[in-house]
Amino acid sequence: MQLMMRMLKIFWKAMLNLSQMMNL
Repeated sequence: MQLMMRMLKIFWKAMLNLSQMMNL
């Protein structure tokens, strides 16, 4: 479970970075 949450957090952060790049 811990590993899954960590991977979810990394994925979420990556998606946020991607959305910011798209906006810029």
